[in-house]
Amino acid sequence: MNGQPIYLRGALDQDYYHSTIYTPPSGDLLREQVLRAKELGLNCLRCHIKVPDPRYLQWADRLGILVWAELPNWKTLTEDARRRGRETMAGLIRRDFNHPSVVIWTIINEGWGMDLPGGEQHRRWLAETFHWVKDIDPTRLVVDNSACSPNFHIESDLNDFHLYRAIPDQVSEWREWTASWVGAPESTYSSKLEGAGLVKIEKRFVLKKPNTNVALTPVGMERIAHYWDQLERLKSFSERSSVQE
Repeated sequence: MNGQPIYLRGALDQDYYHSTIYTPPSGDLLREQVLRAKELGLNCLRCHIKVPDPRYLQWADRLGILVWAELPNWKTLTEDARRRGRETMAGLIRRDFNHPSVVIWTIINEGWGMDLPGGEQHRRWLAETFHWVKDIDPTRLVVDNSACSPNFHIESDLNDFHLYRAIPDQVSEWREWTASWVGAPESTYSSKLEGAGLVKIEKRFVLKKPNTNVALTPVGMERIAHYWDQLERLKSFSERSSVQE
């Protein structure tokens, strides 16, 4: 970021609000949301499968937190879905291009609405769309498919992967898998590129470069509120203990 390495500490922001579901009740709430995220030590929010409210990005710009933005998903990759997906992405980039908080665009999440393992045309469309987005906005990172098993990346600026494990119960599994992934980062990319007529990913993905992998355990903003309450209780308990001493 600005010529310096940055370690992302982010949360998956699913944005479900008690009274309005997807619609933010107020700009003040969005401001408070960003402030709480920053106080928890986060530096990035991933606005999940929706076009972010303009006020969301305004507060992210003003208060200084990075935003990872992405398309809403569809059920099936029809011709209409292809058209609407690209139209939505083009509109998203056009509207939000000048927001410095936005640093990443994602096309697909977890292969939703796609058949990446079995569909050559789906893999081809995703690769072509990745380059299409890069042509529209060469200034930002682009993720083709934010992957989880059994789907994968085709071509991507970030090698991110969703591994769902309970912590602390399954922390040993997390560490074992992550260590094996660091040793073979290409394992989360497609092994079916030849059939799709695409360029081998090794020509784009630099295996020796550190910090190119991003392991994600999604945490929604509703969970952040829960963690915040826990921190407040711990703080209150600590203060009471200090007074008693």
